[in-house]
Amino acid sequence: MPFKPHPDNPDLVIYNPHEYWIPKQWQGLTDEQLSETYNDLYTQYTRDDVNIADFILIARAIEVLLKEKNGG
Repeated sequence: MPFKPHPDNPDLVIYNPHEYWIPKQWQGLTDEQLSETYNDLYTQYTRDDVNIADFILIARAIEVLLKEKNGG
């Protein structure tokens, strides 16, 4: 139950949220994580026309959009 009785006033209740109800802070990706992802994809799709700097710029742009969508 998210509510519990107030210890001093029986007409009041205290909101007691469960841990999973509390929003978590946004966690972004580090450049190292993006580099690892790029390397994993590059070995699968060997494309010479995209470099790591381009990939990180695109990933950062997507991350900004995700932050906006997540209220951050």
